[in-house]
Amino acid sequence: MKIRQMKNSADKAILKKLYIKTVAAAATLIMVITMTVSVTYAWLILSTSPTVSGAEINLAGGNNILLAPDVTETVDGTTVHYPGAFSDKVGLSYDYLKELAGLSPVSTADGLNWIVNEGGSYSVDNTLGYANSKTYRSAGGYVYLDFWVVSPGSDYTLRVSTGTGSAGRGGGNKNDGSSVVEFPIVTGSKESGFTVSEPDGFGTAASIRLGFLVNDSKVEESSNLQSYQASSAYEKRYGAKLLGNYQEPGEELSQSETYKFTIYEPNGTLHKNEADNGCYFITKPLTDAAGNKKDDISDILTVQTENKWNFNGGAAPLDERFRDYVNGTSDDINAKNVMGAFFQNGLGWYVQPYITRGSFFVNTKNLYNAASEGTVGKDEVSSLKKAGATDDVYITRLTRNTPQRIRMFIWLEGEDADCKNVSKGTTEFIINLEFSGADQ
Repeated sequence: MKIRQMKNSADKAILKKLYIKTVAAAATLIMVITMTVSVTYAWLILSTSPTVSGAEINLAGGNNILLAPDVTETVDGTTVHYPGAFSDKVGLSYDYLKELAGLSPVSTADGLNWIVNEGGSYSVDNTLGYANSKTYRSAGGYVYLDFWVVSPGSDYTLRVSTGTGSAGRGGGNKNDGSSVVEFPIVTGSKESGFTVSEPDGFGTAASIRLGFLVNDSKVEESSNLQSYQASSAYEKRYGAKLLGNYQEPGEELSQSETYKFTIYEPNGTLHKNEADNGCYFITKPLTDAAGNKKDDISDILTVQTENKWNFNGGAAPLDERFRDYVNGTSDDINAKNVMGAFFQNGLGWYVQPYITRGSFFVNTKNLYNAASEGTVGKDEVSSLKKAGATDDVYITRLTRNTPQRIRMFIWLEGEDADCKNVSKGTTEFIINLEFSGADQ
């Protein structure tokens, strides 16, 4: 993969200016992950009954970057991929997401080799064998999905960002932005009344990761392009070529392909132990079955500070809107399902006004350099520069009018300091994902 690297400080200065004057494209991803967690070995392990349920994935774009779902067909026994209709707003209604079993810890440094843990013994999954499973696997379980991005105006560099909120350099839409939060806690019943409080956390929000795998090889198989050209979503200006070759489940990794992998770590300063909140612990993911670790992933890692609920952030307080929903609904609700039902039927999953998003560390290498024995203290974290996106880490460089398929992963990083000693309980996440596009 040919990716232009910034060679000097002058390049970085130009990039900072471009962030201010370029309009960002936003992509909002909302996924609800229901899990039950218990303690075993060093990694957090889930029970045998969790599910990825109620998946709601909505992407919203701007003028610079458009998004599309991945469409698959079987042609002559081969799976072909091509983009659906490109739009600034698109819903990814992938049916398989609602059938998946829950997440259990894995570790990866490259998005290709996934280290799983069966009874304390490591092994490597590089055929997507532990991905998107419909049955729970205690040794490891992660999720992946594909989507398409295109830049109709010019070449743009794609990053994860917070939007135009308090950390406004990322651009995007007000009240959108990247974040990961656990569901608020609900107790009581409809008859006795529900009580809503902020999540106390089980360490899972702190150990979740999102990864973006990019392969920018031209899709040579003519059936992919022909299928796209024959589809109702086809647009002539995007029909010259498609980029992105990825393995199918069960296939061996191609030795001739080159990939770029970027890791998004939300809630980098959030920890199970409240005394540690505000610090940052460097994670060294596993690289092989021998348990070897990659000491420094700062060149592929973008880190965000803690994301928090702000129950008073919307036009009306969250608990007020919650009470209105409960009092007016005929849904069969209880303490376990009422919050998900409220988010879906009461808010339409538009929860961003009630989330105070963390900021991104501008330079991940500086974050690593500030560490002492793997820990960046609260004072050092406070002094490091933050903004709406990370300067020195990006997902990919988009070529004008050329659709690019991106493979996104969601997993619990087993080597994260918080992915152990996890109390038994049930937790759900809301994941909002926003991309920014700059012309450098």
